[in-house]
Amino acid sequence: MDSKEIIQKVQTQSAVLLYFYKNSCSACQVLKPKIGDLISEKYPNIEVIYVDSSDHTELSASMYVFSNPTMILFFEGKESKRFNQFVSVSELTKYLNKMYNLLYE
Repeated sequence: MDSKEIIQKVQTQSAVLLYFYKNSCSACQVLKPKIGDLISEKYPNIEVIYVDSSDHTELSASMYVFSNPTMILFFEGKESKRFNQFVSVSELTKYLNKMYNLLYE
C-alpha cells in the first residue's frame, strides 16, 4: 500500500490504527503480532495498517513519526491518540475500550 492509499484509508474509514515500525526494531517485531491479535479479537471495526517507516519516509515525517514503534489511532479521519516508543498494550487496551464503546455500542 502506498502513502496515498494509506492517507485515503485514514480519511474514509471510521477507525484506523497506523502502526509505524522498522524491520531493524526488535521491540516493533515483538509488539506487532500482539497489537494485530488484540485488534482482530476485541476491536474488529478498527483497521490496522502496518507502515514500514523505512519505506514511507515522507509519510512518517509528515505525521511526525520520528521513533519506532509508533501507533496513531484515528477515528472519523482525525487523530485521536498517539503511542510512541514505550507502548503499553494495557494502556492501549484501556484507551481503545473507552473510544470503541463510544463509537460502536
